[in-house]
Amino acid sequence: MSRTQYQFTLQANSLEALSTGAAAAQPPAGPAAAGRRQQRLAGQRPAAYIKVDRDSASRLGISMADVDNALYNAFGQRLISTIYTQANQYRVVLEQDTEATPGPAALENIRLTSSDGGIVPLTAIATVEQRFTPLSVNHLDQFPVTTISFNVPDNYSLGEAVEAILAAEQSLDFPTDIRTQFRGSSLAFQSALGSTVWLVVAAVVAMYIVLGVLYESFIHPITILSTLPTAGVGRCWRCGWRAASWT
Repeated sequence: MSRTQYQFTLQANSLEALSTGAAAAQPPAGPAAAGRRQQRLAGQRPAAYIKVDRDSASRLGISMADVDNALYNAFGQRLISTIYTQANQYRVVLEQDTEATPGPAALENIRLTSSDGGIVPLTAIATVEQRFTPLSVNHLDQFPVTTISFNVPDNYSLGEAVEAILAAEQSLDFPTDIRTQFRGSSLAFQSALGSTVWLVVAAVVAMYIVLGVLYESFIHPITILSTLPTAGVGRCWRCGWRAASWT
């Protein structure tokens, strides 16, 4: 559940494109920056990316499977045995002591065996790059998605906030495969704005049919309906004048 009232989502075909779009999304000025905004890509945390020099590894007779097995032995909690007792059984797990060497420095202790039996450090055939990556990725319709949540302060309307967000979206340099959409209450509000015109047209048509049946004429309903715009303007002016006089 979001802690804010309205949501705006960014969706992409790949996590890399989504990360780029989320980084480009900045809180716009005015009502769109209203209240508290929270951008979530499921918690960004540092991660180590290992790039193996395949040519150097091949010369030493080390395959990618060897690298994968070495990393799994160190960090994957490989099950190597089970100890059975009369009351219980205990699984023996192989892993590196990361408490003694925390962080990316633990990769310097990983050793590989070359084709001639020599010991090769992982760092001799690979480089380690630290990046930020999400702990988990939310999906919508099978595509990664991130949510920007926002509130609207009392001195702004939701319509002004929606217009400000759409204007900010046009000014941002999003990748071509980024798709945006309002969610929750803001989506319902935007859908209602799109259907308002059709509701007014349907109401006018319904009134024309009822008046036509009542007066048994095609002309009289048009005469009556033609007075609605001026009557509406006069009513709005009258209500505004009364509100001003009361204040």
